[in-house]
Amino acid sequence: NMVTPETFGRISRTVKERLNDEFCGFTPSRCRAHTLPFVFDTIIREDTLGGALERAFGLYGLVTEDVKFTLASDEETATIALTLSAPELDRHNFLTEWWLMIWPRFSCWMIGEEIPVATVDFPHGPRVDPEEYAEAFWGPCRFFQPAARVQFPAKFLRRRIIRTREEVTQL
Repeated sequence: NMVTPETFGRISRTVKERLNDEFCGFTPSRCRAHTLPFVFDTIIREDTLGGALERAFGLYGLVTEDVKFTLASDEETATIALTLSAPELDRHNFLTEWWLMIWPRFSCWMIGEEIPVATVDFPHGPRVDPEEYAEAFWGPCRFFQPAARVQFPAKFLRRRIIRTREEVTQL
């Protein structure tokens, strides 16, 4: 049986609310539930995707030391990296995979354009067929890499945010 995205979203929200933890107990400290909607509501004020991601990652840096997001880019490639302070608590790699999936999808939505994913790197091995990862993450996936990260063309960082606060609230 396949779980629909809507059902998964409801389950995820319920778990986070009941635990009052955005990271579902997979980190040493809690990150209050509803942090992500707050971050989304705050970054909608930025002009470009790059500015929005920088602000989002900065806000997470203020509320937790357990999950660190970084954005780096050169002329060609943008990289969103994720570091967990205690990866052993995320035994099934839920946080790593969740966040590497969320940021590209949210980025596409914010600019109203599909962003081609160049690569997705995981420090762990695949739990299902690697082709399923490529489909879920919209690009080629590599395993047993030194860092958790997703890469895409840097030009998308300069794209304008097209969404409104009302749309973010609905999301």
